[in-house]
Amino acid sequence: MGVFAFTKTDMRAFFIVAAYVFLAAATGETAGYSVCPCCGRTLSQGGGGVGSATGGDLTGQPGAPTTPGAPGPGANPGGNSAADRWVNGLGTSSMGRCGEYGRQLVGHITGDNYFFNGIGGAASSADGYLMRSGHFDRVQDTGVYSNGDTRIYQGGKKGYGHWETYYNGGWYSDFQQKGALTGNIGSYYSSAQLYRLK
Repeated sequence: MGVFAFTKTDMRAFFIVAAYVFLAAATGETAGYSVCPCCGRTLSQGGGGVGSATGGDLTGQPGAPTTPGAPGPGANPGGNSAADRWVNGLGTSSMGRCGEYGRQLVGHITGDNYFFNGIGGAASSADGYLMRSGHFDRVQDTGVYSNGDTRIYQGGKKGYGHWETYYNGGWYSDFQQKGALTGNIGSYYSSAQLYRLK
């Protein structure tokens, strides 16, 4: 019969894995999915990126297609407690995930499951994604905004662009912005397009 001997390195590795499993269970992140803290939806983290409407549905079935325009549970475009909780939970500095977080805020505002699929991808490629949703029109920026208005910037340091969405008087991405980033067009971003909810 063999005797098991664990080195300090083995024990460290064990505790790191155990801590990861505990944190994943505590935060709802399991099997490539996470649970939205605002509405309890299962968020797909696999599949297509910004330009994709697949990559997992909200029941945790990878690759199941979603129908753009289909209202999700708790759809309430007026007063929206899920969107309120979402923006109130954001920090004050970017995490480099503006596309993911922007889509989820739009999903909370519209109640459409389409926006909770295809997590990941560069914001700069979001035009087709937004137009396929059936919720948006491209509009001229007049400086007057409504909840759900979304601006997509092109360019930036790495060329990924930026996604920001207007909600209750503020602009949000993966953090609570101090305002719209339109002052950076020309110096940092090459251009921007505003999309208005229908």
